[in-house]
Amino acid sequence: MAKNYPLSHFTGIDINNPKDATLPNVSLTQGDVLEGLPYPDCSFDYIHFRDFLWSISSKDASNKLFPELIRILKPSGWIEGAEFDVNILNVGPNTKFLNDALFNHIRNNGNHPEEFYKNTSKLFKKHNLEYQIEERILCFVDYDLSKKKFVTFHKTIKSMILEYTSISYQEYDEILDKACVELEEYRTSYRLIRYFGKKLLV
Repeated sequence: MAKNYPLSHFTGIDINNPKDATLPNVSLTQGDVLEGLPYPDCSFDYIHFRDFLWSISSKDASNKLFPELIRILKPSGWIEGAEFDVNILNVGPNTKFLNDALFNHIRNNGNHPEEFYKNTSKLFKKHNLEYQIEERILCFVDYDLSKKKFVTFHKTIKSMILEYTSISYQEYDEILDKACVELEEYRTSYRLIRYFGKKLLV
């Protein structure tokens, strides 16, 4: 997006230490939205967040995440959230194994994805945002980026998932390789949920 809009400036924030930006109109910052972000009120025209349900409870989303994002969003600015349902569709046995282990990890950390989905639309309404919701069913193998993200994501959470299984690192890699084959064999799909909200003028 930064390449397509060279006159706009883009700021990326991640809880992990980000890599150096490669474009002049991009800055990357390490930060935790739950502890507050180092920006004045009404700093951004557009805010995009995704994949928070893995690590943020519904309570933190309501009391910390949304208030902080709304604070730094300009009036008439837009906020977009994107999450994908952890209950993926048409799974093979190896994919199901990984998905079940992921679900156990999320629940054991006190997070409940079903509540997050249900409550997110309420949060948009609670914070006086004009909002709409868009849902799509996407097949992993129809979108090369989705398949790459599936692999990268499961490699990233490897050590966390192994805590809830009795398998070795090597066995995990073998299961992930088989799961990648299953994505095409079973035409495994996922539900992408996108939320769009506009901050009203005060």
